[in-house]
Amino acid sequence: MRKNWAVITTIFLAAILLPAAIFALMQGSQYETAKKWADPDEAPCVMFDPETGSALGYIKYADLEGTGTGTEDIIIPYRVRIKEETREAKASVYTQTLSIDIVRGGKKVRGFIEIDLAYSRAPKPYITVADIFAGEMPKIFLMVYDGVDKEKVSQADKRCTILWNGVDQKDQKREKQEFETVKMPWRLILHKFNSGTPVITEFYSNTEESAGKFYIHTIEKDTKWPDIPMAKIKAFEDEVRKYQPDMFWEFSN
Repeated sequence: MRKNWAVITTIFLAAILLPAAIFALMQGSQYETAKKWADPDEAPCVMFDPETGSALGYIKYADLEGTGTGTEDIIIPYRVRIKEETREAKASVYTQTLSIDIVRGGKKVRGFIEIDLAYSRAPKPYITVADIFAGEMPKIFLMVYDGVDKEKVSQADKRCTILWNGVDQKDQKREKQEFETVKMPWRLILHKFNSGTPVITEFYSNTEESAGKFYIHTIEKDTKWPDIPMAKIKAFEDEVRKYQPDMFWEFSN
């Protein structure tokens, strides 16, 4: 009987500790890779999944050309401290910069996406790669809280900034808009309404009143708002409410 309990205990501990050990090894390897490509003033930071809150690691592999050939680029978020004298000279509230660097063909591009942050703690960047524009290469999207609130809201209702960029030649000429939203899954933020026009959805919540609104915007500035059937918007409302059943979400324009 004691032997059986010993076996059960061993299996139980292995089930708990082995995944943690594997994750630790993976993180160690990712950290070393991120450090390898870091400039002297850069410190790697961990990416997170906005839907589950899970830590995803220090690096993200992606095919930024969308060729499907198996060639993978590396996306790495770094935090960079802003020097005190620089802050004082500009009378700035920002204390650090989040730099999303990419490594392609053995060469690093620093600041592929950049945003200044008004706090000193480690940021929580949410990063995804998505096919947005038909016939173009995938785009990198970053969502992060920058520490600056345009209006007084509760902690649960604080909004993140969304920035994006791509390696396509067309992206170099585009004026890229910033967006803001409370933290939501990428699958909802980048929901495709099959309108033919790339759109992004911003979410504004009022947790105290258990209510929220979402706004659909075109990703490209000065692009005509697409003709999205109200039936599709209502179906999307249902999807958002299913994700957060304790909040009443509705479309606003």
